[in-house]
Amino acid sequence: MSLESIAGEVSGALDIWSLGCIVVQMIMGRLPWDTCGRDELKDKLLRGKSPNIPENMSKLGKSFLKECFVIDLNKRWNASKLLCHRYLPHASLRSPTKFTMFSTAKSITVSKYFITIWF
Repeated sequence: MSLESIAGEVSGALDIWSLGCIVVQMIMGRLPWDTCGRDELKDKLLRGKSPNIPENMSKLGKSFLKECFVIDLNKRWNASKLLCHRYLPHASLRSPTKFTMFSTAKSITVSKYFITIWF
């Protein structure tokens, strides 16, 4: 859940926030918020809090997630910009690229419009 989702705003920025949450959940193996209740979560968002970024991530990984979790949706990076982030090795907007990202993933394809992970 992002701040703009509380206000009922729907945009691509909401999808970027969700992507960050998914990455955190994949790395940590649990939900990105250390809270249980919806009201508590809304309160954190209204106070400008974002999900916890895993401490054991690389600096580039943390940087990637920080761009996903920018509170001001007008300053949050879009998908095109994130695809060029150095956290995604060999990221190219011209053609799909395959590389190993996690030890459990066999390959990942990054293209201009989507990211697919095969296990």
